[in-house]
Amino acid sequence: MMTRDSIISIFEEMADAYPDQKVKGKSMPYLSLNGNMFGFISKENQLVLRLSKEDRAAFLSSFEGSEIFQHGVLMKDYVAVPTSLLEDKEGLAGCFEKCWTNATSLKPKPSKKK
Repeated sequence: MMTRDSIISIFEEMADAYPDQKVKGKSMPYLSLNGNMFGFISKENQLVLRLSKEDRAAFLSSFEGSEIFQHGVLMKDYVAVPTSLLEDKEGLAGCFEKCWTNATSLKPKPSKKK
């Protein structure tokens, strides 16, 4: 079993490959683009990625990933990354690229800051 710190380290390493991406949040580290969260680490120490409908279906059939439930609700666009993929940097980088591509296609959310 990987530690939370090692999962955060992997998450930060993946984020560093993309422009202006830094992991935010302390209790729930996450990444967002244009107001849309596209990756986070859950309370259960799972790396979670947001994928397109097609990539999500392919991911669930190719890896031992699983759907994500938060507060009893299915997060329909997200998948949990299995430990075996966390240990495969090349494979994880490919999944992260699909996650990033999906994030760049999402409609920006307006800022709530005033």
